[in-house]
Amino acid sequence: MLAQAAWGAAFLTGTVSEQDGSDAVPLPGAYVQVRAGSPERVVAQAVTDSRGRYLIEDVPEGRVTLGVAAAGYYTIKAGGLDSETITRTCPPEGECGSVDFVTARAGVLEGYLNDDFGAPVQGVEVTLRPASGAPAARRGRQAAGRGLSDDRGYFRIWDLKPGRYLFEARMRFLFPPWLPKFRLDAREVEIAGGGEPREVSFQLRGDAGVFSISGIVERLTDEEPHPTFVVIRPRAPGGDLWTMFTVAREGRFRMDGLEKGDYVLQAGRDNSNNTRDFRLLAVLTVDRDLMDLRLRPALPTGVRGRVAFADGEKSNLNIRIYPKGTEARGWEQLRVEGPDYAFEHGGLPPGEYSASLRPGGRYLVEDYSFTVHPGSMTGLEMAVSSEFARIFGTVRLARGGGRESRPAGAHFLVGLRGVRGSFSSPADENGVFAFDKLIPGEYRIAAWRDPDTDVSDEEVWAEAASAVRTITVQAGFEMEVDLTAER
Repeated sequence: MLAQAAWGAAFLTGTVSEQDGSDAVPLPGAYVQVRAGSPERVVAQAVTDSRGRYLIEDVPEGRVTLGVAAAGYYTIKAGGLDSETITRTCPPEGECGSVDFVTARAGVLEGYLNDDFGAPVQGVEVTLRPASGAPAARRGRQAAGRGLSDDRGYFRIWDLKPGRYLFEARMRFLFPPWLPKFRLDAREVEIAGGGEPREVSFQLRGDAGVFSISGIVERLTDEEPHPTFVVIRPRAPGGDLWTMFTVAREGRFRMDGLEKGDYVLQAGRDNSNNTRDFRLLAVLTVDRDLMDLRLRPALPTGVRGRVAFADGEKSNLNIRIYPKGTEARGWEQLRVEGPDYAFEHGGLPPGEYSASLRPGGRYLVEDYSFTVHPGSMTGLEMAVSSEFARIFGTVRLARGGGRESRPAGAHFLVGLRGVRGSFSSPADENGVFAFDKLIPGEYRIAAWRDPDTDVSDEEVWAEAASAVRTITVQAGFEMEVDLTAER
């Protein structure tokens, strides 16, 4: 028997089972996790016993989300609903309810990569991404799994939910230059559950569409040491950081596996106080191999400034800097630490930029715009505040031609879309939802019956146009919004 929960604390109980054909058998060793807060984090968890039972003690009061983490399994039902998670509202003490989960064995993809002659290809990164034709909840750029081919060309990716995926393979930057360059155009594969591996074999083709860069990074002056690393990223606005290369003796470097396109190169050096200096090195168009380049870091070109706290306790922050008008996907990310909370980046290409705090922090700040001019540093002071807004309410299910309604229950998902992207909040057993730590501004809000709806997908919002409401929230204020959904 599981131990009884401590008196004076809220607790959760239930079971976790594995679907085995038409039967459900207990799943021992699974982690049942309780998440709470904004952003959500694990605040309590328990491991199932030999009979698949769990008891979670010291559950915090208020709204919590329950889910299961078990290697090799995925959740198909939570509390009787076709969902991976479920939301509950817990009292200060006593039983918060009983939630049973049903899981199934995840899928596995394994196979071999060979070249045009049938020889195995080693050191290729393979990636699975949800296919564009998959349900909205499974679409997006987020990788579902990755693997690396070994000396036999063999790779294996596990913990996959059933569905259609795009399989991609590419050489990465850090492989030796004497290895051949290969590419595999993305193709779809179907993954089934049950733990049985799906075996595939792919033939890679030699690719003349990838190139190399090599050369020497010169010192700006004779007194300065050579940079210790070179960073390369796509020039396209919003491009993610690709990789960092260590500069060898006398400033020599080499980069392989670059696709055709425009790139920004930055030279950097680690300082003794655990900070880094960045300098703009070059903006290059790569459409062929560029060998034996001689590059010299530019004068500091970028932004420097500090964070000023308008209220609340001071803390360390991350600032994201990205080309203006693009998504804040981390073109540059700077760490801001006390006691002066200053920041500096001297390696930005000239242009228009925006700066914002990393989403999900404990402070809010409006996006700041600034211009970087050649060979100069732009000053920027960012004022932050803790005057967040909050939206809460109830999802009600209409019936009787809309004349009557009742709480929709825990199977609904509420989506919120605003200046910092999309957020979701599952309704609890009473149809109650809440969004905390929102920056002031205009938002769109709607509710969906499917708890696995991907609210980051613009198509989902377009399909629900008639049910979408537009609201405006002010700093430091709470707003109650009741939503009505059709049966």
